Amino acid sequence: MIISDRRFRSRTIQGIIIAFAISSFFLQYFVLRFFETQKLVAMGGQIAVGLVCFFCWFSWKNIKYKELLFLLFFLIVIFFAGSFSFSSSDMKISSGPLFLGAFMLSTLALARLVSLADLEKTTFFILYFLNLLFYFKFILDNRVGLPVNFFEASSYNLLSSIFIFLTAGLMVVVPHRKGLIILALLFLVFLCFSLHARASISVSIALLLWFLIFRLKLFYFFALVLGFSFFILTNLDFMETVFQLTKFADKGLDSPRWIMLNNYFASISVQSLLFGVDLSSVDVIKDYNDNPHNFLVRFHSYYGLFGLIFFIACVIYVFIKSSFYNFGIFCLLLVRSVTDIGLLPGPLLDLPLFLIVFAITKSSKSEF
Repeated sequence: MIISDRRFRSRTIQGIIIAFAISSFFLQYFVLRFFETQKLVAMGGQIAVGLVCFFCWFSWKNIKYKELLFLLFFLIVIFFAGSFSFSSSDMKISSGPLFLGAFMLSTLALARLVSLADLEKTTFFILYFLNLLFYFKFILDNRVGLPVNFFEASSYNLLSSIFIFLTAGLMVVVPHRKGLIILALLFLVFLCFSLHARASISVSIALLLWFLIFRLKLFYFFALVLGFSFFILTNLDFMETVFQLTKFADKGLDSPRWIMLNNYFASISVQSLLFGVDLSSVDVIKDYNDNPHNFLVRFHSYYGLFGLIFFIACVIYVFIKSSFYNFGIFCLLLVRSVTDIGLLPGPLLDLPLFLIVFAITKSSKSEF
């Protein structure tokens, strides 16, 4: 892609933008790893970076009419619907969704600057290999096979999700680097199995098959299926051990998440449908520290039906602008996020997601 604005051709400007993106990501990364109690301070720092990005975005006249309209609707959703939540007995006014909405917008502005400078590829490479370096350093330093305490106050699902989003980013920005992508996907599958994360295992395998089908054509896909089937038939004892070690064995596809979802729907009234539900008023979710383990449920609880409609409209826009290959990757990321709350807002997943969306929407639909 040719960068039309000469300001973005400057190596200094490009370096500053990449430094902003990388430092912003790893500020949240290290705070979540070692200083969980300072998470809000780190997110406040991200908002400050976002204000600088917004200033550059607007003052350099790179903002388009559609982007301005998007920001206007998003601000309406945040300040109108995000200010209220309802329980079965009363209404609550909360500043939390407003703060988190500001964080999402700041991350969006940062991702937009990276996209305008056509630096998605460089950013994803740096983020991926630095995360890989920190992961292996942790394994070597602690001499453990399962990094369950990688993040101080988060489950290992966050670690697998980070690699899923970064690997998906590589699949979008450098799909022609087939050997590199296959290695990254195989490592991803191995990592998810080692973390015993059911949703991550399913999505990582789906991403691998998706890439094999669309980038290496059906011959390689069928060859992989035959090879995998032969391996299973000749190693049934090993597969039974793997099944017992993962969460599929004791819980299968059933978990408290379904109970939370049912209780959340049961608590919805007309007012809470429009403006969101107070999560602390739902007993099962309250037992899990107001964590519904579903980003769509949390997003609705913050921004109500208006927020969900806005989100669905954004998904439709991505579908219209993207190729089938890229949209499939995007949907798999959403599927992974439905079983957790690391997204929208998510200190470590929002930036990769926004970068993927910008890369998808500016690529040619006929490219794949």
